[in-house]
Amino acid sequence: AGSSAYNCLPKIADAVGGARNVHFAARSLVKGRDFSCLRMIGKSCSLETPFADLNGTLWDYRNKTFATYIRNGVISKYDFPMRTRLMVSMDELVSAKFENGGGRETATNRSVTFEDYYNYNRTSDLAHFWGMEKNDTYSQLRNRVTQTLRRLMDVEGFTGTVGFLYHRYEEESSFAHDAYANGLLMHKIVVVCQCDRWEDHMRLMESFLSGAMVMSDSITHMPSGFVDGESVVIYQSLEDLEEKVIYYLNEDADEERIRIAKAGRKLAIEHHKPRQAFERLIIGTWPVDINDPVIQNIE
Repeated sequence: AGSSAYNCLPKIADAVGGARNVHFAARSLVKGRDFSCLRMIGKSCSLETPFADLNGTLWDYRNKTFATYIRNGVISKYDFPMRTRLMVSMDELVSAKFENGGGRETATNRSVTFEDYYNYNRTSDLAHFWGMEKNDTYSQLRNRVTQTLRRLMDVEGFTGTVGFLYHRYEEESSFAHDAYANGLLMHKIVVVCQCDRWEDHMRLMESFLSGAMVMSDSITHMPSGFVDGESVVIYQSLEDLEEKVIYYLNEDADEERIRIAKAGRKLAIEHHKPRQAFERLIIGTWPVDINDPVIQNIE
């Protein structure tokens, strides 16, 4: 939320009978996050640099004026839900896959099952849907992940997609949705990462939905239910990313990779659809005091 939202809080509290009736959720709860040292030219950190050194600290908002206008002065974490349209596109593509191997136009009303996503022939090893945007001041981390994975694919012989599937400003077109949905479904592992200056993004939940095993850089508060090594794989540095990609694409790790992928998709479809996200905002359990896990580690 921007400053305009905070400025509205006194009026909102007055209109609804006081701060006890105002709950507030924000997308990011960190300050000082800065991955600009990963820039392609003049970089000052390396493959081994722990992301924890760059991710900033939890924002201590307790002494802010607006804290007096929200229940218990506590801000909760808002998680991005998946986009419903993309979910429909994936189901259509998976359904078509099992209709005599035909394309989407041959698909019937066949109901797609959870296991269909794991009987789907994923022909490529890994994906990271980001190209090289050297002048983008908020995407140096994504640039370096792209660079790291391209080099790894060359060395290890992995197959996949590292780059844009379409022009990045065409995201709302039908072509973009179809290309993105198909791209997610064709890969065994999908690697995502956040912007340089703030946390959270929609790509994370959409990747879980695809049934691939998802690898993500660390997030201060992972979306509800997700646990590293159980439903998602967190990489703590670029070097850690390389090592974990190699490990999970080894055939000896196939069962473990699929187990993690299934757990991630199950959480996404059961708890992170738009309806469920808004239910948590409206009738969910909100933090009640300063010892809530959302803020207990403030420095």
